[in-house]
Amino acid sequence: MPKAWYVEGNVPSINEVFFIWEHTDFSKPDAVAYNTDSLEKKAAYFKERYGELVLLQKSSDLVPGEEPLFCTSEFYNKIFKQGTMKDS
Repeated sequence: MPKAWYVEGNVPSINEVFFIWEHTDFSKPDAVAYNTDSLEKKAAYFKERYGELVLLQKSSDLVPGEEPLFCTSEFYNKIFKQGTMKDS
């Protein structure tokens, strides 16, 4: 998400984040290299439009970049369960 939108301690809503994603066969080095390059280009596009980005989560250690703010399970629990109805 854009760093300017991030407020420490607040959980961003799903409409405040960008999903930069590539389906990749990790067993194929050429596919990993191609899709890593694609991810970097997508991130550069958003950075150019919105400024510095904050990495909230990444799905694999093969994806370059700093440590994300949330581990995968924490990210899904916080982002996707916001606003859901509680059981009666």
